[in-house]
Amino acid sequence: MPNDKRELKIFKMSRISSGIRHSGFLCHWVLRHSQVSDHEERMLPSIRAYLSGIHVRLILTFVCIVSGLSGFALAQPLVIVSDAQARAVIVVADNAPASTKTAAGHLQTIIAQMSGGQLPIQAESAYDGSRPAILVGMSSVASRMDINVAQDPEAGDQYIVRSGDDWLALIGNDGGRLCGSAYAVYDLLQRLGCGWYGPDPVWHVIPESPDVTVSPLNVHERPDFAVRHIWMVDPHPPLRFAWRLGALWIPMHHNLDALVPPAEYKEAHPEWFGLGQPCLTEPAVRQVIVEKFRTELDAQEGGLSFSLAANDSDEFCECDRCRAAGNVSARQMQFANNIARQLHETHLGPFRLCFLAYWVTHAPPEPMVEAEPGVIVVIVNEGNHVRPLDEPVPPEHARLGRNNLRERRAMAGWMKTGALRGVYEWWIPGCSDGNWRSVPWYSGETALRNLRYWKAHGIRYLTYETAYENGNGFPIRWPLYYVGARGAWNTDLTSGRIMTEACEKLYGSAAAHMFEFYRIFELAMAVCNEPGGNWNLPNPEKVYSPNVGAEATAHLQRAAQATDDPKALARIAEEQKMWDEAHRTLANLRF
Repeated sequence: MPNDKRELKIFKMSRISSGIRHSGFLCHWVLRHSQVSDHEERMLPSIRAYLSGIHVRLILTFVCIVSGLSGFALAQPLVIVSDAQARAVIVVADNAPASTKTAAGHLQTIIAQMSGGQLPIQAESAYDGSRPAILVGMSSVASRMDINVAQDPEAGDQYIVRSGDDWLALIGNDGGRLCGSAYAVYDLLQRLGCGWYGPDPVWHVIPESPDVTVSPLNVHERPDFAVRHIWMVDPHPPLRFAWRLGALWIPMHHNLDALVPPAEYKEAHPEWFGLGQPCLTEPAVRQVIVEKFRTELDAQEGGLSFSLAANDSDEFCECDRCRAAGNVSARQMQFANNIARQLHETHLGPFRLCFLAYWVTHAPPEPMVEAEPGVIVVIVNEGNHVRPLDEPVPPEHARLGRNNLRERRAMAGWMKTGALRGVYEWWIPGCSDGNWRSVPWYSGETALRNLRYWKAHGIRYLTYETAYENGNGFPIRWPLYYVGARGAWNTDLTSGRIMTEACEKLYGSAAAHMFEFYRIFELAMAVCNEPGGNWNLPNPEKVYSPNVGAEATAHLQRAAQATDDPKALARIAEEQKMWDEAHRTLANLRF
């Protein structure tokens, strides 16, 4: 295509883009602010799909009228594959980062699995405009269409999914470690009926059709939390992208021995070390760490995060200087502040110094210490994982060592430092009670209420330690992980809405029975009066009575009878295998 025609096509695309920009907000507002019954809530995925299709055109017309837009061009559905033949081309910038190229590759692969059509991937310099363009990641073509998503790791996650008559933009913030364009790609694929609920392909939902058509879309998404990590999910890219996990990396691993190795320094400087940690008030210890961090900052100016988290020990130096500084939390804050001040003397770029408030540092500093810029505190949730944080604590629970009242008070104290930004959540009941390794735990709305509580109190970073399960955590924990991930992106979602949509994709005509199968576990934990502090849960047999077990078994049986789809039946069989093992564990505990 001659350059003048190519430029005219891009101009036309940009006019369409500007004309539909506000429509997605209206759909989003209607769905998030309407009051619905339980029955209507379960229908919302279907309503959402309905609005995203033909009737979104009515909404676009309404927006056009009330906005007084002139020259508004109504976007039509975009055909990207027809009769198993590619009708569009994926376009990426010539200098696209690796994460953008990965996103484009995933889109190409999954569309081919769906339809048999192989969408070509082209650099924008090779794109001639002869076929509709699927723009993945920022490019000069996108910029000329007035589509601009900042490519800056400090700007945080965001992405757009926007379409026109002959173009589709799947563009996110791919700066640094971010992978917003991958989120955009998987957002589109999920709207086309795909779903990912575990690393095993049996838990991947890829609908098959020789035709792939995209209805008009105008989506702009930002998460409620800037950092979202679930340990058992992070290693699996399709899950991580589909569940919108990742974002900035905030290190919070136990690190003091690595920063000041005893094998390297203790023989010559025994005064630098207490029983379990380096001395936090020793100037030489601080200087060793400052020089290491300066070296890393020199190699990559700004944007780095460092862990100052203590070794996993409750033993700290108790020299006269340390005791005079206050409690251990006050010493940790003063330690981090001193290092921050020294780094600010030589480096203007942003950096983060992170440490955990847990165990002996769970209580806030005494005396109170205000944080220097760049110091980040991540508090570990040592509360009662059976009940939500925003719920009143019964007196009998408040008398226990670790409870939600203690947790709320600790958070309030750390907030006064100005450094509290993150929560480290323990989803590891099998750590202390091996029986939970084979018994399902799905807290659903309790997990979402905690997310809303944390958001309301200024928390921006989340990491979920998930481990100690039989196998890789799937399928036994997938509902917990999935609801947590979806809620970390959008805290307005409910567990019912999230699980209804998932069950419809996974189980088809058996969805209602499988929804109730998962819901019985959520309700059993919600009505349990036994407390569970730290990472512990009550004994499994105290949560799941024989009646609960019988109901769960019945739901599985009804689900298997409700479908003849081999893929749905394979997933039901996986859950039956999991539940059989859990049932044996519960039976052994009762006798």
